[in-house]
Amino acid sequence: ERIEDNMRRILHNVFSYAFISLFAVALIWAYVAPFVYERILNPLALLLGVPVFFIIFIYIVKKILATDEQGLKKYNRIIVLVYLVFQAIILSMDTLNFSDGAEIENEAHYMLNYGKFSGERYFLVYPNNINPTIILYWLYRIAGYLHISEIWTLHIFCFAITSATMYLTFKTAGKLLSKQKQTIILGLMLVYIPFQMYSLFYYSDSLMVILVALIIYVLIPSDGSFIFRSKHIIAVAVIVAFGWNLRSNIIIIIPALIVYLLFFKWYKNLLLLIVTFGISFVIFGKGFDMLWNHYGFFQDAGYKFPMLHWVMMGMSIQGGSYNWQDFQFTYLSQNKAADDFGLLFNRLTHRPFFLNLLMFVLKIRGNWSDGTINYTNGTRALRDGDGFLWQLFYGSNNSFFIYISQMIYVVILFGMVYYIYKRRKEYITSCFLFQIIIFGVFMFHLIWEAKPRYVYAWMPIIFILGAKGLILFAERYETTIFDKYKKKLYIAFAIVFALQIGSDSFLRPSYSMNLDYDSRVINGISIYATDNYLRDGIVRVNRDTEVEQTFKATRSFNYVRGYISSYDEKNNSKYKVEIIDKKDNKVVREHEFIYRELYWEIPLQTYTLRWYFDDLPAGDYSVRFSQIESDNNGSIVISSVPNEMIDMYTAGKLYINGADQNRKDLSLQIGHRYQKLWWY
Repeated sequence: ERIEDNMRRILHNVFSYAFISLFAVALIWAYVAPFVYERILNPLALLLGVPVFFIIFIYIVKKILATDEQGLKKYNRIIVLVYLVFQAIILSMDTLNFSDGAEIENEAHYMLNYGKFSGERYFLVYPNNINPTIILYWLYRIAGYLHISEIWTLHIFCFAITSATMYLTFKTAGKLLSKQKQTIILGLMLVYIPFQMYSLFYYSDSLMVILVALIIYVLIPSDGSFIFRSKHIIAVAVIVAFGWNLRSNIIIIIPALIVYLLFFKWYKNLLLLIVTFGISFVIFGKGFDMLWNHYGFFQDAGYKFPMLHWVMMGMSIQGGSYNWQDFQFTYLSQNKAADDFGLLFNRLTHRPFFLNLLMFVLKIRGNWSDGTINYTNGTRALRDGDGFLWQLFYGSNNSFFIYISQMIYVVILFGMVYYIYKRRKEYITSCFLFQIIIFGVFMFHLIWEAKPRYVYAWMPIIFILGAKGLILFAERYETTIFDKYKKKLYIAFAIVFALQIGSDSFLRPSYSMNLDYDSRVINGISIYATDNYLRDGIVRVNRDTEVEQTFKATRSFNYVRGYISSYDEKNNSKYKVEIIDKKDNKVVREHEFIYRELYWEIPLQTYTLRWYFDDLPAGDYSVRFSQIESDNNGSIVISSVPNEMIDMYTAGKLYINGADQNRKDLSLQIGHRYQKLWWY
């Protein structure tokens, strides 16, 4: 037994050091992430701000640890009250989904009108979003039955998900820690803003976070011990089997539990886990298949991307992030799995070792460096609001929360790594399983696509581990290494942070991609407020074809952006784009371009028209594309939004040579761009 125990300790030490080493890279990237934002003051604000927030966090932790039970109730009530006020503000706002969320919303509205699947190719490529679409359809049906706003219903649903997740995480912390430490975790969830905002970008990720919180709640015994009973194992197996149908990477829990049970040689529980999961997986799979058939959803092997696609894309030199070139490679392939494997093998074997190593480092950055992504996704989903406070919190001037979010995120990651380092020799604890899960998530995304939003779902576990690290530090040390320079640090940070926030908020150096057009149809999605470059619709412009898209501008605007492609890379034909004021049918702005002279959009691997001009006031306009000089019968293609059954943008129409295209629109972005200042 002593030999086995020593072996366990050695294995636990090896695992802990591997975890700490990898997360050290993540911490470094999280600390220097703003350097990639091309702003001078950003990294300086973060370098000064993280120590400031660390000092503040340790002070608050010590204060709460020294509070009696009556005082804790007061703190808990204050935290809940602040949370409810914050959510009330969000509930009062309108939202406009974008990207994948827009696809889901569009399909839910189609189902409301026709009761079945539209056949939209997006869902043939990404069937993992079919079940979230069905859930959204049910929510919208409930909204119709109760005669309330669909958007308000979706907000209530997202609010319920976030609130339930926080409550379950809070109750799980109560099993593992004292009441004082439980309050610290509740406060940590409140101040970390992305946790509050991301669910507004309704997507399969929104549904996964509550699954993680539910799993850790039912798994941990009430006494907080590391010994999981049979009922806990069965419950987790059932939840994961169900959750697989909402978000497949929830299955990371199963291998983590297998490793944990093998570590202690609990073979009966291991067998129980595998058998229960297998049976539940089949039952839920059949159930969801019946649900898909009921609503007419189907799959097409010619469109569906194999799992190897994301592994292959995870080896792209752009740091394993999503890119248009790899999407096209799989999309156009006749034998997707084999071709993806061939490209993956080629990247592994024909790329120099140091480049592969660099790619893995970039993937760590891509997954773990950005603590603001979930907040920015949430704010992008919000619409309306002209006041300074709205702009400061949610609009184009939201630097205040963006910066604070990143600083808090770095402190939380530090707390997690510090806890694992200090407790590296202690494996007889429930939190050892949490470490295995997070390590598994880390390793999984070293081979998978790298996106910071994937970290969001695992925040309930990260909150607990991060808080335990901060608590451990506060209990061990009277002061931090920064306390000696605390006053100077506060002053320097205050000056730099005030300059940064002031420049962002008042001088408006950034530009807004929030397009501000009132184009919702039955709470539908406007083509002018989302990137639609993945759409299948195309509209050709050549010497015989002229294209015109009308739109209604409710605010002033000064740019047009569109995704332009050509089947002939050597296309030297010349084209004209014009803006026409429909009030008097006059051309008010015009621009000439050649296809190859457009902006090369690196992440999308395509050319983009980025046309900026002097402000035009609100009103009715159209954008017209035509060819003015032909070279070898050249032509260009503009992305469009086809929908033969529902017009998702009734305020605009698409005309080809003067003929109305009936519920089809160009996929353009039209909005207002602010001039950048010299230091940006």
